[in-house]
Amino acid sequence: MKYRHLPNIVDAEQFWPDQDQIPTGVGLAEIRDGRRAWYFVEGVEAPKQVPIVAGDYLVQFTTGCRRRYKQSDFEALYEPIAN
Repeated sequence: MKYRHLPNIVDAEQFWPDQDQIPTGVGLAEIRDGRRAWYFVEGVEAPKQVPIVAGDYLVQFTTGCRRRYKQSDFEALYEPIAN
C-alpha cells in the first residue's frame, strides 16, 4: 500500500543562538568536565534533553508536543504558508 503524508499546518521557528531571543522550550546545558555548553530541547521525541544547533527548526504540533528537526529534514517536509 502507498500512503500520502497528509498536509498539516504547524507553528515552527528556526533556532539561531546568536540572536537575542531563544525559543520557548530551549535551554542551555551546563558546562561539565571542560566540555562546551550546548543548547537542548526538553522532552522532545522522548523525555530527555535533545541537542539543538543553529539552523534547526523547533515545531509545535496542535497537541502541544514540540519536536526538533534538522534544517534539511524540515525543509523537505514543510513549506511556508501565507498568513
